[in-house]
Formats: sequence, structure tokens, C-alpha cells
Amino acid sequence: MHFLPHFLALLLFAFFSFGNSAYYGSETESYRHGKHDGPEFNIIVPGDDTTRVAQSRQRIAANTSPGNRAYIDGKEVKVHKSGAFVGLADVPVGESKTKIKVIDEEGVTRTKKRHFIRPEPPETTPASPLRIDDAMMLPSQTLVLGKDETIEMQFKGSEGQRAYFSIDGIEEDVEMKEQHPSRTGGLRGVYRGSYTTRPDDIVRDQKVTFTLENDQGEKVTATSPVTVSITPDDFPRVAEVTARRAFLNSGSGTDRLGGARLGFLEKGVRLEIVAIEGSLYRVRLSDQMEAYIPMRFTEILPENTPLPRSLTGSATVSGNDRADMITFSLGQRLPYVANMRTDPNIIEVDIFGADSNTNWITHHKSAMGIESVEWEQIGSNHFRLRIHLKHDSHWGYHIGYGVGSSLRIQVRRPPEIATREQPLDGVHIALDAGHGGSNRGALGATGIEEKEVVMDITQKLKKLLEKEGAEIFMTRERDVNIPMIQRSEMLIASDADVLVSIHANSIGGATNPDAVKGTSSYYRYHAFQPLASKVHNRMLELPLRDFGLIGSFNFTLNALTEMPNVLVETAFISNPEDEMMLMDPDYQQKMAEKITEGLRDYYRKYAAENSGTDTTRHAMR
Repeated sequence: MHFLPHFLALLLFAFFSFGNSAYYGSETESYRHGKHDGPEFNIIVPGDDTTRVAQSRQRIAANTSPGNRAYIDGKEVKVHKSGAFVGLADVPVGESKTKIKVIDEEGVTRTKKRHFIRPEPPETTPASPLRIDDAMMLPSQTLVLGKDETIEMQFKGSEGQRAYFSIDGIEEDVEMKEQHPSRTGGLRGVYRGSYTTRPDDIVRDQKVTFTLENDQGEKVTATSPVTVSITPDDFPRVAEVTARRAFLNSGSGTDRLGGARLGFLEKGVRLEIVAIEGSLYRVRLSDQMEAYIPMRFTEILPENTPLPRSLTGSATVSGNDRADMITFSLGQRLPYVANMRTDPNIIEVDIFGADSNTNWITHHKSAMGIESVEWEQIGSNHFRLRIHLKHDSHWGYHIGYGVGSSLRIQVRRPPEIATREQPLDGVHIALDAGHGGSNRGALGATGIEEKEVVMDITQKLKKLLEKEGAEIFMTRERDVNIPMIQRSEMLIASDADVLVSIHANSIGGATNPDAVKGTSSYYRYHAFQPLASKVHNRMLELPLRDFGLIGSFNFTLNALTEMPNVLVETAFISNPEDEMMLMDPDYQQKMAEKITEGLRDYYRKYAAENSGTDTTRHAMR
């Protein structure tokens, strides 16, 4: 009867004793001192025992008891009052390990290890033996092209040889040139060439063949990892936008925030497709301008669908109690790109596929924020509407199609405030606490998560703003992960005057966490820079380093045009000193106070003082 409990006890003992050792494996070495197993410490970054890295250094972030001493590969690093310690480990090429050691006040030591795998960097391929490497081949993504398109060819192989490329059925043995090392990051043996497609070229799903030949006539060949199709008769095609918040990119490049965006399109907009590059459609907007859209956002329409073209109709300019509207008709939903200009304040709307037949523009007195509206035909199928504003600041606009293909641009006027002394009384502010739920955001050396810190600051900010009389909308008030597209739609529907998104910054994996610290504010459009500047200037009144005021930022919520917006990177959670501020409720409160002061400054300077008439706040809905 007593066997089972005894067995369970032994099993639990084995789990916590041997299981714990198995977990650490080779990464942990404990030096016993009496009954002491050694000081406890946690490695936060890197989180895994083995990490593949591309760089020669790797950030280490960990924590222990504040009285302990810490070492990274034998070099002592500071243990902060929070217990955090950080540093950089050197990572040689190949497999390596870093030892992280902590010694407690009794002199007891514990060591843990982190393993790194760093691939060999590219090197010049020797002339012999003759070979072509797999790395650095172009094209690197599947291409489907029409006529007069240039295909860039490249490969890396033995230096100092003759190189050619062939596309079976199209062109054979086109010469390639070896590039000077100054153009290839110091490498020799990088060969480049190009091919321009012709109207009579037809080939489907064909790989490019590369040939390398030496002076003895020996040859080696290799094929591209992707295929090329040249089908002039297949282009142009027409695609229709089918996704919410679909966007156009200015190029095919990308980074962690995605490609540089020209703007957003709504469902039903039709596009002229002229090529496929990987997972992107290349879109012809005009004779002088192309863009890219992810294929997943669209549906290709049947062959012989007419190209998206239309004449513009007459325009009407009107207004309600808070916004002005410019409406004009088109024959179908065409793509558009809008920009806010300053000094003077203008909104320019470029409509592609459109030619002007706008023979009158009716301007009603109710459009109190619009000075004038004019149009210009920039080129064939490229129509521009220019909206001149009366007010000296931009407060946002929304552009979209209403019923059918009638295009409507809603332009916000400055919100009215009660008094300059109480500029936040009655205003409507949206707050976004970054990340949430399964999206933890960045991690500090103590293990604290960005999503927790920014929620604490945002809640404090909410209370301060409500005390000032502001109406607050929050994208999240719980620990949930809300997708960016949903946050964007929530914010547009909120009808807020401005948006403040709260975050905590972090460095990359190869950067010294002790060296980088401070606060920064981010905006996408120059017209919204004043809001970011006001908030940033106030944040700098705290003992925080100036990391900068950063524009053209490609964050999803900064891309909203419906309201001035700013992303506040309060401080670097990856820096132990900044991290302690972010963890401190008193400093969180001070940050919230400074953001409040920045908002107060912004409304005081750019909002309109109440005229004494009652207003409602539903103009943008």
C-alpha cells in the first residue's frame, strides 16, 4: 500500500535532480560549497542553448542577485541594482561557446554556456579547381515577364575565368563580366550580365544556365535556383484588390517592417499588372511610375478584361461640423496615392488610369477648411487633385470609394478645444500599448517583457489624460495580441484626434547593450512631425539620452493618414539603466506625465479654440 507513494517520491526526486542537470546539459557547471549549489542566474538573451548567428559578436543579457559578480568569457561585467548584467560575446567562424559565470558573496561559482554556430563568410573561389558556387546567384526569385524587361544575371565562381549564361530557346552563351572586388565586398570571381527581353521571346518556367570556362577549355555549368518565364502576350493583365488594407510598395525591397509603402488601397480597386517577381505583382501606375503589390492581396481577372481607365467627372466640395469632403465620380475604382505637403498645407491625390473631364468644381460654404481645389493632368492616365487647406496644420484625411466608384476625400479640420489653458479638455485621443498576448515584444536582461512595461505606462497615461478631461480610446486594455490590421481598423473607427503608440526599444543582436540607450519618437509623414517633436522634446526633460526624432518610419500605425500619430520608444529595455527606469512605477508615471505635456503643447499650438457653438465628433465615420 505504501509502494506507490514511495515510488512517486523517487520519481519526483529524479526529475528535479537529474532532469534539471539534463536541462542544462553541458551549459551548466556548479561548484559546490557545503550545501550550496552555486548562485542562481538566468540567461535571457540568447534564450536557446544553441544559436546560429551571422555576426562576429552576440548580445548577452542575464540576471542574478545584485550582490553577485558576473563574467562573460572571463571579463567581468557590471551587475546592476536590478540584478541585470549584459555584454557582448565574440563569435568566431564555426562552432564556439561562451561561458557566463556568476560568483556569489561567499565565493561560490556557477557557470553556464551558450553555443553559437557562425557560417563561413563568402570567400573568393580559387581558379582551380574550376567551380560555380551556389551562393549569390541571380535571379533569386521566380520571374514572369513581358517584353522590354531587363533580367540581371549573376553568379560566383572560380576567379579569372570566362563566364556565360544561356536561356534555353531564347539566347545562348551571353558573355558575363567579372566584377572588380570594390563592387562585390572584396570578392573576386563574381560575374554579372543582363538580358533584355524581346517581343518575340516566348519561354515558360525555364532555368538560367551558367557556364564557366578556363583557358584549357574546361567547362563547368550550374543552373539558377528559380525559373524565368518570358510571355509578352500574357501582359498586361488586370487584377482586383480583394484584401482589407492592401498596400502598394514603391519597390520590391524589404526589411523587418516590410517594403516602403506608397499607400493603401481598398477592395475593388483594379490594377494593371505587367510582371511577376517572386510573390509580388509589378503594377504599372503610369508611363513614369510602377509599384508592387503582394499577390495575396489581389485576384487576377479574366483575360481581355479592359485596363483600368476612366475619365474624371465634376467635383463637389462640402463640409460638416468637423471635416470637409471632396467628391468626384469615376467610371471604375482606380488606384490612387495621396501625399500631405506643408508650407503651404496641401493634400495631393494622384489617380492613375484617369484623364480629366472635370469641367467644374462646386465649392460650398460649408467646406470651411478648404481654401481651393484644383486639378492637373500630369501625363497620360495620370490625374492629380490638389486640395489647398486654410488651417496651418494637418489633422488627417481619409480617402476611399463610397457607393460604386465615387471617390471621396475627407479632410479633418483642427479640433476645437475649450481653452488654451485646458487644451485637453474634451479632446479625443487614441492610445496603443504595443505588442500583447503571445507577442511579448523586446526582452530586458531582468526578463521583463516589453508588452508589460508599455501597458503599465499606457494605463498611467490614460488616467492622466482623463483627469485633463480627454476622452480616451485604447486598442487593448488586456494582455492580448491584436493584429496590426485590426488595430488600424479600430483606430480609424475610433474617430480620435491623435494617436500615441507606446513602445520600449531594443538593440540588435550584435550591438553593445551598455552603449545604446535613450528615448526616441517616430513618425511616417512630415506633416505629422510636429506631434512627434512636441512629445519628444518633453520626454527629453527626463534623464534620458536623445536617441532621435525619426521620420519616414514604416510602422503600420504610423502609416495611418486619418489622424496625426506618433510612436514613442520610451527607453531601451535592452539597456540595464533604461530598463530600471522602465520597471520603476515612479518613472513610468513621469514618462506618462511628459507625454501628456507633449500632447498639451501640441493641442495648444495647433488646435482651434472653441467658437462657442456645439459640435459633434462623427465627421470621419
